[in-house]
Amino acid sequence: MEGVKERVKKEHRSRGLSGRALISARVTQLYEEGACVYFYYIMDSSGLVNGSAVFDEIEEIAREEIMARGGSLSHHHGVGKHRAKLLGDKVLGAGMKRVLEGLKDSFDPANVFGIGNGWCRHTDNEDKSA
Repeated sequence: MEGVKERVKKEHRSRGLSGRALISARVTQLYEEGACVYFYYIMDSSGLVNGSAVFDEIEEIAREEIMARGGSLSHHHGVGKHRAKLLGDKVLGAGMKRVLEGLKDSFDPANVFGIGNGWCRHTDNEDKSA
C-alpha cells in the first residue's frame, strides 16, 4: 500500500497541485488469494481548469501502480466504463479478447447492452452487418 501512496503523492507534486495529497487505504475483504484494498485520494482542484481530468490521470497512474505490484483492476464491482481502457493487454490477452468479442457478437449483435462497459471493440451502435 505504501508504494502506491508514494506514487500518488509524487504525481500530485509533479503537477504542482495545491495542498498535499490526502491518501488512505482500507482492507475490505480477505480471500485465500489475497486482500481487497480500497484506496481513497483527495486533491485540491482550486485553480484547475479541468480538475476531474487531472484526478482521472492520477487515478489511472495509481491503478497501473497497483497492477504493477500484483494487484487487480477490480474484484466484485466489475470494471465498467471508467476503468475499461486499463483492461487492454495488461489484463486480457488476445485470446480472451476474441472470446469476449464472440460472446458479445452472438448475444448482442446490435451492440445495445452495456456499451463501453469492460473491454470491447464496439464502442457505439455501429451496424456490423454491413
